[in-house]
Amino acid sequence: ASLVSASAKLDMLVRMLTRMKRIPGAKVLVYSQ
Repeated sequence: ASLVSASAKLDMLVRMLTRMKRIPGAKVLVYSQ
């Protein structure tokens, strides 16, 4: 249950960062974790 919740939050975070393409470090932050 914990993993599912974390995965859902991560997915939402990735979607939000995808919209913020103007931030160079967004993709790096996602792939580093």
